[in-house]
Amino acid sequence: SLLIRCSARYRIEAHGPQNEKIQKTEKGAGPRAGRIRRVLAELVAVQDENGIGLVDKLATIFLTDSPNRMEAIRQAVDADDSAALEHSAHALKGSCTIIGAKTMRDICYELEKMGSQSQFGGSRETFSRLEDEFAQVQTDLSKRPWKDL
Repeated sequence: SLLIRCSARYRIEAHGPQNEKIQKTEKGAGPRAGRIRRVLAELVAVQDENGIGLVDKLATIFLTDSPNRMEAIRQAVDADDSAALEHSAHALKGSCTIIGAKTMRDICYELEKMGSQSQFGGSRETFSRLEDEFAQVQTDLSKRPWKDL
């Protein structure tokens, strides 16, 4: 599928941090914005090949779906529900991988591991970091940077 073709090179990263070095891709852009921009550029290339609004659709799905996934993670953390935390964090991690939100994906991985190991120490602080990063990703995506690619 188109999505598999676009995200194939990120598949390995989907399972957690991999000592990856991120370079700035444009003057003044931080690692998060640069990575998102690179992934979106790949998606734009596929979109152009197929004549569909793939990037707009993916961004819309991410921005619409992620608040529900965030709430599921919050509820799992509050309830110390390891299975729900592992499942919810894993689901959001996949969405983050597709859109190129590496830092957010890495935090989801931390939460997923906490759930799989039933270790809730620090989970509230980790979730707080996820909320902060999600706010930044929302801002980055709402600027629709792929329109300039």
